[in-house]
Amino acid sequence: MLTEMSKYLGLNEALLLISAMIVWFVGGTASLWAGARYVAKIPGVSVKRSCFANLAVGVIGILLAIVLNAVTLLAGSIGAILGWAAGIVILWIIIQTVFTCTIGKAALAWLATIPAGIGTFVLLILGMSPYLKVIIGQDLCGRHLFGIGRAVLVYAEENDGVFPENLECLVRKQESKRKQESKPKANYPKWSIPQVALQCPAAVANNTSTGKDYFYLPPNKDAPAETIIACDYRQNHLGEGRNVLFKDGKVRWYSEEDFQQILSNPCNAAFAKALSKAEAARDNKGTPHKSDNSTQPSPTSRAYP
Repeated sequence: MLTEMSKYLGLNEALLLISAMIVWFVGGTASLWAGARYVAKIPGVSVKRSCFANLAVGVIGILLAIVLNAVTLLAGSIGAILGWAAGIVILWIIIQTVFTCTIGKAALAWLATIPAGIGTFVLLILGMSPYLKVIIGQDLCGRHLFGIGRAVLVYAEENDGVFPENLECLVRKQESKRKQESKPKANYPKWSIPQVALQCPAAVANNTSTGKDYFYLPPNKDAPAETIIACDYRQNHLGEGRNVLFKDGKVRWYSEEDFQQILSNPCNAAFAKALSKAEAARDNKGTPHKSDNSTQPSPTSRAYP
């Protein structure tokens, strides 16, 4: 992970991260010492104890953040709120143990460290912003492809296992706001997707979006589940990698090197050939094809009228 992050962080970002560590260590220790001594009025408070408590709270806080991230995924927002509440109490207990005081006084001492904590958090976010931009772009892009995958599978289920000829035939027809207000709520097919679903959020952020940022090729009905049916175009993530959609609806992120390896699988031969042709055309023209693998939706494709 550190090696991956280093590719996106320059000198300015490194200085911000170092500043964050200084604010956390020096500011956190000083504020905890002041809070314990002058706010909570805990007897026997020393700089050494405050330093140890600050280090313990920082390490446990990082571990709690990792655990609570998993809790959020499993239990949702309510689980996350309860988890963070329990996490703060755990930090109070650590301070209580180090300073040998009541839980109430430990909480008062901890409150004094909040400004240093906020400063550390802000500096960390600023320092990691280039890396976070990449990670968030990958995640949002994967969500778009996952939604496309669900739509494609529903379409195939309703059409005797036949996949749509292209992604455009799944897009909902856009109407003016006045027409939408004068009509009852549109009853879109279950497999329909909004136009924005065809845009890669990372490509939009990188100013490389063309409005149709995913290459798609319908698979044969008897193709195996690991067959690739859609993926990012190479420049969506500036050549760093791609999100890939498989026939079974799964979406995974691959580095460009790993992507080329799975592309060499026999079941992906047709996809690899078509993708190579499409990307060569994009590179030559500087603009995308009007459609992924055909210029117009197939006359037999189901499209929202």
